[in-house]
Amino acid sequence: TMMMDDEVMKVLETLEPSEEETLDCDISSQSTSGERPLSVQLIYAREVDKTGHLQQALDAYAWLVELAAREGNAQIEMNACHRAAQIHRKKGDLSQAITLYHHVLEVARELKDMRTICECFLQLGHLYLGMAKAKNENEAKRVGKEDVLDELLDNAVSNFNSLLTIAQTIHDSRAIGEARKGVGLVLAIKHRYEDALKQFQLYTKRANCKKTGTNKMRANAAQLKAGVLTRMFETDTLGSSLGSNKDVFDKIVELRWQQAALATEAHDDLTIMEAYLKLAHLYENAGSYMDYRGVPKAKEMLQRVLDIGKEMDLKRLGNQGAAMMKKAKDELDRMNNQGCVIS
Repeated sequence: TMMMDDEVMKVLETLEPSEEETLDCDISSQSTSGERPLSVQLIYAREVDKTGHLQQALDAYAWLVELAAREGNAQIEMNACHRAAQIHRKKGDLSQAITLYHHVLEVARELKDMRTICECFLQLGHLYLGMAKAKNENEAKRVGKEDVLDELLDNAVSNFNSLLTIAQTIHDSRAIGEARKGVGLVLAIKHRYEDALKQFQLYTKRANCKKTGTNKMRANAAQLKAGVLTRMFETDTLGSSLGSNKDVFDKIVELRWQQAALATEAHDDLTIMEAYLKLAHLYENAGSYMDYRGVPKAKEMLQRVLDIGKEMDLKRLGNQGAAMMKKAKDELDRMNNQGCVIS
């Protein structure tokens, strides 16, 4: 049975359209050529969107797309459809988001808008991955599930490869990196860890680029490589080129510390907390790699998670942060109780 890699899927869960998508979807800047019905609907859709009423905004954008298509304004049609796709993704309507992104892609090709074409391929890749995750969780025991998963993952990698081809043609370093990461995510989910690691190493090169790389990207690269190495370590699929088990353990620890440090530079508290949680697990189970003295270090990491979480407001902490705090507290309580047992 195909198992989804929790480490990899956690990256997908934390991706927000606003972070992934670079296209400016403020359609209010588009010319309406004086067409009153279209201009009125454009203003209305924008104002409803600002209120946060998602379904009303979707209804407004749907009508705007129809009006723009009818009046031949492809730019507004594309941007309104793009914004609707973002909202559907935010709501968790992945299938509808995919349908809309395909329409955006079609119009973007007509307009020869390479930036939007790249963005569509990126988003479609991640959306198909999201659907694969949902299928795996909701239909774990259904006969024929593997065929559906394979199809979704094939669709994902096809879109990432399309992005890679275009990005290399137009020399978009950041898009090349995102495509490499996307392919790596698919390979990791398919348990092709060594191939995934190669893709994440290529992503790291792009993340380290001075012009387009960011500390958040570099933290993400360290996170992904650590996750894949951990899975290889746990499933005994390490290649001889990676060195001894002790070498790999030390490398994973080093990557987790890199993740924490780079996430600190990027002010990404959730990624820092995740790094410390992973370090706690590594230290507690280090055994002879740390001369059986890893538990105190593990406790220190768990306390760091709690300290960071306590400083965050509830909105920033979110469900993910709250879950990490609960796990850290439970693990710390367990370790402290074990230490208090009288033999």
